[in-house]
Amino acid sequence: MDNKRLFDLYYSYNLTKIYETFNLRIANFILLMQFILGSSIVVDVVRFLPPHIRPIWHLISGLLIVFLSALSFIYKYSENAILAAQLKKRYGHTINQYQLNKKLNIDREMLKIEPDDIKIVGAFEDIAYKRSLIQLGLPDKKKLTRYQKLVAFLCSESF
Repeated sequence: MDNKRLFDLYYSYNLTKIYETFNLRIANFILLMQFILGSSIVVDVVRFLPPHIRPIWHLISGLLIVFLSALSFIYKYSENAILAAQLKKRYGHTINQYQLNKKLNIDREMLKIEPDDIKIVGAFEDIAYKRSLIQLGLPDKKKLTRYQKLVAFLCSESF
């Protein structure tokens, strides 16, 4: 088996896993903030706020809710998480099949998945690359930037 293709399989699995986790956490955070801000309008929390914020609290919380809703609508974090989860399952299934049958044609299996693949770029690529190196027991000389380390932390990856 070509080690490059096996690495590509693990890389694709890790990339979709990291992307799913990140999007799911962002979507859940937005929902939590919308719930808290919405509740603060319904429940009288104004009396607990500093006097200079009280007159504009409803405006501030309303604007934050609108902003968070727009973010969620535009970037579709939940939908991206669902798509990544579906792809992750397919890549994971192929990895399991390969572990059971080392003669599995990974190229053919990857071609079956490829039409459904999603474009994932940015900090996720290097994190997935590093995770794949570690999983396959290859030398890991990849250094992550602070930003990438923060994204990795948000995705439950620790190096």
